[in-house]
Amino acid sequence: MVKDNKSYIYDYFSKQNMEKMLTAFHKSTGLRVQLTNAEGDELFSAGEQAPFCAEFEKRIPIKDSCKKQHMNACIQAIKWGETYIFNCSAGLCHIVCPILYKNTIMGSVIAGPFLLDEPDSELLTDLEKKYKLNTNSLVKLSSDLFEINEVSPEMAEQYSRLLYYLIGSFSYGSREIMFYNKNKAYQQARIGETIHQFKSGGATEIIEYDYAREKKFLSTVRDGDIAEAKKQLNELLAHILLFENHDIDRIRVRLGELYTGISRAAINRGADINSILEINCKAVDALYSTRSFEDMFQTMQENLESYLSDTYFISKKENQSIKRAVDYITQNYGEDISLEDVADHIQINPSYLCVLFKKNIGMTFSHFLNKIRIDKAKQLLENTEYSVMEIAVACGFSDQSYFTKVFKKYTGVTPKKYR
Repeated sequence: MVKDNKSYIYDYFSKQNMEKMLTAFHKSTGLRVQLTNAEGDELFSAGEQAPFCAEFEKRIPIKDSCKKQHMNACIQAIKWGETYIFNCSAGLCHIVCPILYKNTIMGSVIAGPFLLDEPDSELLTDLEKKYKLNTNSLVKLSSDLFEINEVSPEMAEQYSRLLYYLIGSFSYGSREIMFYNKNKAYQQARIGETIHQFKSGGATEIIEYDYAREKKFLSTVRDGDIAEAKKQLNELLAHILLFENHDIDRIRVRLGELYTGISRAAINRGADINSILEINCKAVDALYSTRSFEDMFQTMQENLESYLSDTYFISKKENQSIKRAVDYITQNYGEDISLEDVADHIQINPSYLCVLFKKNIGMTFSHFLNKIRIDKAKQLLENTEYSVMEIAVACGFSDQSYFTKVFKKYTGVTPKKYR
């Protein structure tokens, strides 16, 4: 969904703060940065337009316009769930980061242009052939090309990550949606690998459903090992996809049965029956309202965490407070939150909340918060290429050395060794 009002984005995000942030990015990196609305119209820019780009824009057809390329790159970035480094039709590099609000594209930030290597005469030769440029244009473009910033691939990647975190700092919705899409893309890649391995073995179809694989997965759920359960779930989903021959209706039925098995495994582990049934009803409703098996599979991965997190609780009225506290922690673990913050959010006394944690979860507030953060850090270490420092910050640790110390305490190894 896209909004058509030129400056609609400023109804949701502070114009002053956004422009200050983008100016700081430009000053720090030397790259020109633009803020556009959902239609690709420029709302703000820091840094002058490169003379090369100004000259080149005069020579290309509308179908290849910079505006269209930026919009297409924005959509690609949303699909992959991360900032996207792309080449424009002139062969120059740019970074695009979408700005989203409640699954609506509000606009994007584009940084660039830049080159990853020294200017190459072949670039101009290709442009001459593609756009039938005359000699005067080529001479002008050739001169201007040497004014384009040269950035190493490693530094370009760091700029890309910096832009992602800057946008996420004022648009949490963008970060959530991008993270969801990135996880979905990662999950599909893992499922694709499993299918490829199966077919590489010479088999072209699955004759019998692998109940042993399902039984092993449900046993892992009962053990409460989220990371291993997620890994096994991806393998099981690949098996289901092949067994049901990509038939979405049959896949729905099979996943509905699997949700029932997960529910029973969680209940056997000690989860509250009513809570699990509520999760199960919502999961099955989502299953039958989802139109693609990719979204079904990603939703199942997310629901798996809900099933397992609920096993911390037993059926008591006071656990409504503790459950609200845990929900708040799992949604805000990346922020600097304290026992007092959580208690204030659910409106109970901090000392009483401390007692509830110890009584119902069997650990202190700080222990539980660190456990949640380390579980999330393990997922990021396994599924992304973010640096240890980036993961530490994303999981609520402002100091990498402290993050490493806590991580080793909970896992027995350092983050680097775990990866």
